[in-house]
Order: sequence, then structure tokens, then C-alpha cells
Amino acid sequence: MHGKRVLKHSLSYGRTEVAYEDPEDMLSGLGWLEDRRLLVVSMNKRQVLIHDEKSSSTEVYADVKDMVVAQSGRAYIGSFGFDFAM
Repeated sequence: MHGKRVLKHSLSYGRTEVAYEDPEDMLSGLGWLEDRRLLVVSMNKRQVLIHDEKSSSTEVYADVKDMVVAQSGRAYIGSFGFDFAM
């Protein structure tokens, strides 16, 4: 992640592409489901988003703001953390 974007780099082709971006939000944790869809934590929206690169669609996966993905592909999500807006 860099500059409100998730980048992917191909070692084979030596190029970098934008996998997902949201210029109005801060992006945090990353994870992948078994079907290779990307999970991204949206810090300002306090949501976990799911992005499908094949269809270029992004949807809300959960209304929480923290996530960890196990090797099995299972995503554990929650809303732990400090609310800076308080």
C-alpha cells in the first residue's frame, strides 16, 4: 500500500500496477480470500472492503475496521482500536 493505493508488482514482467485505490480514504490491512479476491481495511469508513479485480467491483465485506487472514483463507474481523474522532 502506498499513497491510498494497493499496488501489485510482477517479478516476471518487472512492472507495477494499481490493484485498488481510494483517494478519499486511508487504507490499512490487506488479505486475500481463497478465491483470490482482495480484502482491504478502510480506516475512515471503518469497513472491510472486498475487491474483485476481474470485475473491477468493490463492495463492503463487513462494517468493522480490523482484520487478519489466516493461511486457510479465513478472515477474522473486528472493530478493536482507538477512535481518534472522540
